[in-house]
Amino acid sequence: MVGRSQPRLDVPEKVRGRFTHMHGFRAEGIAHGRVVRPSAIGAALLSAHEDSVSHVRDILKVVR
Repeated sequence: MVGRSQPRLDVPEKVRGRFTHMHGFRAEGIAHGRVVRPSAIGAALLSAHEDSVSHVRDILKVVR
């Protein structure tokens, strides 16, 4: 397989708007994390507002 083109089986679902990304999956007993990075190289986080994610279901913890 290495060095050879492989069919992109994910493309048709993406084009039709039906592709489910990893952060869209839910499974019992599994937690997902998300890393938020600055938009510029060398940028520093000055503050984080935990209430900005209060609408997200089942938040366990915000880590800075």
